[in-house]
Parts: sequence; C-alpha cells; structure tokens
Amino acid sequence: MSSNLKDARHDAEVLIQLTRPYLLAEWDAALDAVVGRDTVARIKQGAGLGLLVSPLSARRLDELFIQLAKGQDRRRQLTFLIGDRWVMLSFDGARPAPDLVQVFLQDVTPLKLDERAEEQASHRLLAALQTACSGVWEWCPDDHFVTLCERAADWLGLGPHAADLSLEACLERIHPDDRQTLEQAVKAGLTPRASFDVEEVELRVRAADGHYRWIIVAAATLPAMEKGEYARVCGCIRDVTLHRQLEQLDVRQQELMSLVAEVQQAFLVDQSLVAACDRLFEPLLAITDSRLGFIGILRNTEDGSQYLEVPSISNISWDDASRAWYASHRYEGQSLRFHSLNNLFGHVVTHNTVVCTDTVSRHPASRGQPHGHPAINNFLGIPLRFNGEAVGMIAVGNRDGGYSKEQIELLAPFATVLGTMIRARQLEEQRAQAEAALLREATHDALTGLANRKLFFSMADSLFEQALRYGQRVSLAVMDIDFFKSVNDKYGHQAGDKVLQLFAQTLSDAVRRSDVHARVGGEEFAVLLTQTSETNALDVLERFRLSLQASCIQLDDDIEIGITVSIGYCDFFDGLHDVDHWFNLADRALYLAKAQGRNRVVRWTPDQAGR
Repeated sequence: MSSNLKDARHDAEVLIQLTRPYLLAEWDAALDAVVGRDTVARIKQGAGLGLLVSPLSARRLDELFIQLAKGQDRRRQLTFLIGDRWVMLSFDGARPAPDLVQVFLQDVTPLKLDERAEEQASHRLLAALQTACSGVWEWCPDDHFVTLCERAADWLGLGPHAADLSLEACLERIHPDDRQTLEQAVKAGLTPRASFDVEEVELRVRAADGHYRWIIVAAATLPAMEKGEYARVCGCIRDVTLHRQLEQLDVRQQELMSLVAEVQQAFLVDQSLVAACDRLFEPLLAITDSRLGFIGILRNTEDGSQYLEVPSISNISWDDASRAWYASHRYEGQSLRFHSLNNLFGHVVTHNTVVCTDTVSRHPASRGQPHGHPAINNFLGIPLRFNGEAVGMIAVGNRDGGYSKEQIELLAPFATVLGTMIRARQLEEQRAQAEAALLREATHDALTGLANRKLFFSMADSLFEQALRYGQRVSLAVMDIDFFKSVNDKYGHQAGDKVLQLFAQTLSDAVRRSDVHARVGGEEFAVLLTQTSETNALDVLERFRLSLQASCIQLDDDIEIGITVSIGYCDFFDGLHDVDHWFNLADRALYLAKAQGRNRVVRWTPDQAGR
C-alpha cells in the first residue's frame, strides 16, 4: 500500500506497529482527511500515534495494543482524540506481519460533537427540571403503575431510587378534598386530541415529612400516531406550597385586619371589650384553622395578684361542672376568670413570651390536664402587649399540622391592635374609677361610707317631685343616736367613731336597696323609704331600732357601750310645700320621740302641728 494511493476514501487504511510509540508503517491518501495535514506531517517525521493523541486516549491505545500484542484478534473499536479531531480506530483481525496490525481510521468529530451537544442539553434539561420541579413521572394507560423518577420518589418518601406506584397508592396520598379533581383531570387527559397539549392541575399530596404539600401536576399526552391513541402520559411535579402559603397568608391577613377594623369601630361605639373579643373569637379560630382557644385579658386583684379574665373561649367542656361553667359564660354574658397562672397558658403572660409547641405535655410550663379534659395536641399562645408589657393573650390549639412562624406572623398585627384596645379600655376604666372615687368623695361621708347631706337632699328633691307628680308613696325618717355626746365626752372620739360606724352598718343592713340613707349631721341620720305604706315604713324603722338596741361596742379595756336611737318620720302628703317642709315635720316627730323617753319610733301626724 502506497501513500500515493489516489482513491478518495471516507476512512484511512493504516498499518501500525504494535510496540509503543505505535509508528505508522503505511497509510493511504485518506489519512490527510481523517487526522489533518499537520498531524500527517508529524507522522512523516517519525512521531508515533501514542505521542500524538491526548493523554487519556494514549492510555486507551496502550490497553488496546497490549491486548493485540497478545494475539487477540477479535474485532475492536476505539475512539480517541488527536489534535482537535475525534478519530475512531477499527480493527477487524488483519495482521500483515507479527508486529503489525491493519486498522481503519475514521474522522467521527461531527458525531462526537453532536453527542456532546446532546449530553450537554440533557444535563441542562436535568438541571432545569431539578430546579423547577420536584420530579418527573410517566404513565401508560394500559399499565396499572405510575413511574416516578428518583427525585420524585425521594420527595414522596418512597426511597432514593426511581419507583413504580400504583394508581390506588397515588390516590391515597392525595388530600381527600382533591381526589375528585385528580380523577376528572385523568379522564380529560385520556381524551384523544390532534395536538400536543399540556394540562395542569393543583392539588395537595402527602410528602415524605407526612404533611400535605401543594403541588402542580403538569401532564402531556403523547399520541401513538399509527393507532391514533395515546401511548403514554408524562409530566412533572412542581412544589408550590410556599407560594400557596404566601397567598393564603396574604388573604388571611387581609381577612383578619378587615375583621379587626370592624371590631375596632364597634368597640369605639359601645366601649365593650368583652363584646369585641367575642366578635373576634370564632373568625380567629377559622383563620388559624384551630379547634379551640380563648382570648384573655390580664387583670389585677385588690391584693395585687394577677388573673386572666376570659371573655371568649371555645367549648371544651367535658363533664357536668365544666358544661355549667361554660354555659354561665356563654349564655349569661359572664367572663371566666383563671386565677392559677402557673401553667402553660399563664406562662405566656407571666413571662411575656410566645409559647409555640407541638408537644404540649413535654413543655416545661405544662402542668398536665384535668382528668377527662379534651386532649390539647398542639398550642400557640401569643401575648397581647402595649408598650412592651403584657396586657392579655391569644391562645389557640389543635391545628392540623401544628403551629409555626407563619401563624405567629399572621397574628402579630392582630395582637398589636387587640393589645391597644385592651389598654385603651383599661385607661377608660381607670378614668371612670377615678371619677367615681371623686364623685363618691364629694357625695359620701368619709367615716361611715353613707351618702352625705348634699346627696341626700338632692335625691330627696327628685323623689319629692316623683311623689308629687305620680302619687308614689314615700316616707322620710330623721334619727339621732341617743346620748352620743356623752360617749364622746366619756370614752373619746375614737369610741364615738366606732359607734357611728356600727350605727351606719346596722342601718345599711336594715333598709332596702331602693331606700336612700345618709348621714346628714354629726350623729343625725336620715332615710327615704320608697314605695312603702305607713305600716311597711314603721316595720323597717322598728326592725332597725331593735337591731341597734341589741348591738354594742366593745372597747379595748373590756368596756361595752350600748346604742339606741330615736326616730321620727313623716309620710308624703299633698300638703307638703317642699323637701325642707317635709324634713322639718319628720324632725318634729324626732323631737317628740326624744321627749317621750328616746329609743322609739314616732310618726308625724297632723294633730302634732300645734305642739
């Protein structure tokens, strides 16, 4: 074979020495086209094939020629890189001499480049699928199984390898509310079409972590053209849980803030924090997907201890006592009170911190649950704050899937607004209490706590007008403590104060809630007995007189002081000019009671007018 061979060939016929560096003994003219003129020039200069190829290709050539040197003549092929060309060496067993082999060399660079491009495209497609979805799947309608790629199988918790899942097993993993949607999509996907269409359906599926995840299943039906039927359905799975959660969070925040705005408006109108909490409560449970909960307001008792006033609570009654307890709250408009805060609920307000747990019984603040109490599987407690201080709390529990940062962030604006409302109501209550204290101080006697002279005559004027206009029966009584001055003179003013206080307490116990009683002077008291007849008025006053007569004051030195009272009273009649006239007539009856020996009740009658 000569290097001047004229016939053009697609491959070059070459004789190569079996010993390294694998010199070419002969070749035909096609070698220029296969390896290139520069490489042929180096071959002519004595460069062996082992020195011209890439290092990796050199190792492969060594392995091939070692086998050929051992006399193994079976057909072989090897692709190697020489310069910038990919060349395929083919050996069909020809050996012109013991140390020579005949091979054919073919330029396969275009094929190799196509393979590489295909491989790179596959890698790019795989990377795109891995970043854009949770896996791919394929299903042949004639087969009972869905084939899942490794990524999809691992995501579903089926193991790290590709898997076949039955249709029944697929449906079991779908949320019950979404199974019909999937079944309808499968039927629609099997309907023959003339074009290649991609369908998508959104549903919830139970993933490897046991929680339901929102996914979009994309499917394409690939037809078998010769039959006009679909050969298979394939597609990908995209996890859109985060996107869906963000959408739901936005919707729920809007719902919650709209509700809060509505309740704020109602609160401004009626100033009822209990009604505002009650109005918020059921929507709060619905928005957080919770089965139970309550809204609590932090209060202080007179001794300074804290308790939770709970205007709104879910029905978690479990026996007769708890059902009655709940009913009294729900149907009688009463707020419940939790005085024990050494527990999981109380920990939220006593430590002013969020409590979020899916293992309630193992939380350090948990003190267990009463016998028979419905189980609380998970719990979220958020303090309601104003200026950083806890003024109440929101508590929700038993949510499917538990609670996380998402629910905490959802309720954060709501907690801020409710905390402000609670503080506003507290300030209003404090202002009302201060005003009431000032009013009481101005209208009540500091020693006895009874109404003072100013308040008594103000109310007497009102009752006088009502009696005059509507004919109501009212009696006015004036009374003095017998020998009170001698008590002060003999035992001192502290003993006198005790007498006045005992007298006021006994009088308060004797009269009715509708009656008005007051201290109108030093030891002088007055009572307006409303809606009463002459007999009833006398009965009330006589009962008081006897009760006072039976009581006594015990001094520190074992001295007992008895108390009696003289009382004069006058029933309302048409001849009265005004309250002063009425009071003067009762006072005349009082004077007569004293003149007759004290410790008695005397009614004014017209025959006393001349006395």
